[in-house]
Formats: sequence, structure tokens, C-alpha cells
Amino acid sequence: MSSNTLRITASDNELYIVAYQWGASYQLAHIQSGNSNAVSVNVNIGTGSYTEPPVQNGVNGPLNSSYTVNLPAGDYEVMAVGINWGGPWSFAFNVNGGAQHAGSGSAGNGVVWYTEGAGSGAGIPITVGQSAPVVETVQVSSHPPIPSGLKVAFMTGPNSPTPDGESSTCKIVRYNGLSYWAYSYIDNRYSFGLVGYEGTTGKYVEKELKGGRYLWNVTVDDVAQTVTFYGQAGQNVTVPWSQLPK
Repeated sequence: MSSNTLRITASDNELYIVAYQWGASYQLAHIQSGNSNAVSVNVNIGTGSYTEPPVQNGVNGPLNSSYTVNLPAGDYEVMAVGINWGGPWSFAFNVNGGAQHAGSGSAGNGVVWYTEGAGSGAGIPITVGQSAPVVETVQVSSHPPIPSGLKVAFMTGPNSPTPDGESSTCKIVRYNGLSYWAYSYIDNRYSFGLVGYEGTTGKYVEKELKGGRYLWNVTVDDVAQTVTFYGQAGQNVTVPWSQLPK
């Protein structure tokens, strides 16, 4: 898993920094400062569902802050735009401790500076690595609405009888902003009905995993990058992280 850092050391007056890829862009920083105030803002770029960062306002005093912005895994380019409100201006930042990207001037207003990378208008490349799924134990009764054709059937072990061996807790998987529940089918087929819920919005994605039913355990292999769902009588289903529904 790759990690990335962004360090901003000057912003007179307003600095926007974004990470972009084909079809999407994400704001990493919005800095306002001036009056010769010191700027020290550190941004950690992690993996996960994106949340827009807060505006860092240092117009009336020095800035010294750190925060994290999560991005979906993938390749990005980082670019910055500097806006001057009038008078002298100055901007400076680096990515992953690399080359300093900076500019300054004695006058001007509006957009007075922007970064250029390897080519005309190019940004600074970064790769946001894939984070591992996380397995959690929850109460079965806390399940979100279940799609038609599926049912809760979580067991205490691989050979526990049904329905007497049903468990009050179960394993779920949290990954890339979704919570995955491995239900069983009402018609008792040998498949898990894997449902990934998006927060509390009620939105979900669904996928049939053939080869097991009546979940009792889930494990994650960080090296192989797989998730294994363990069912009745040793019937297990292993799924690559990339094939979890999304």
C-alpha cells in the first residue's frame, strides 16, 4: 500500500491543490493566508472514500495544521493554482518530500501561479495504494434491509446445526466505503448473497458467490489480496479484493 504526503509552506494569498485522474478530481487543500503569516500545513493522503478537506484560514495568524484526505485507490496527478488578492504573492509546497514547487511575485491579482510537471500543464504523479478490507464482528440484528430472496443465516461454526446453531453475531467486511454482509438464499442454494451497503443511505450492490452458504467466519489475506467467506461443512468461497461488488 502506498502512502503520500503533501507539505504546504507558503500561501499568499489563496492556494488550491487538487489530485485528478481521468473523469474525476479531488481537492486536497484550500489555503488562505497573507500578512507575512507563517504557513505549515501537512496533508496525509490515504485510501478510502473521499471527504472534502476543511478550508485552512491563516489570514489573521500563522497556520500549523495536519489532516488526512482519503482518495480511491489509483493513479493521480497533483496540481496547484495560486490566486493573489493584490500586492506581493508567494506559494510553495512539495509532494512526498520531493522537489519544491514554488512561485512568487511583487504584484498582480487573480490567478498568478500554477504548477507544471514533466510536460506542459502536467501535474505531479502519485499512486494511492489499495487498502486492505477490514473484518468486524457485529450483532446480526444490526443488519440493514435485506434484498429480496436473501435471509440471515449466520452459524457458530462449520458444522453447527440449523437453525439451532445460528449465531447472534456475525462477521462483516468493510472496504472502500462499503459494508459487506454475506447472507444466504431463501431457496437454500449453495451460494452466499454478498451485499455491499453504502453507509446509511440504503444504497447497495449485490453479487452471488457460488460454493458456500450459512456464513460463520471471514478472513483477509493481505499478500494474496483475497477475502475468504467460510460456510457450512467446510464449503468456502475466496474472492479477490478487486472482485468485491462496488
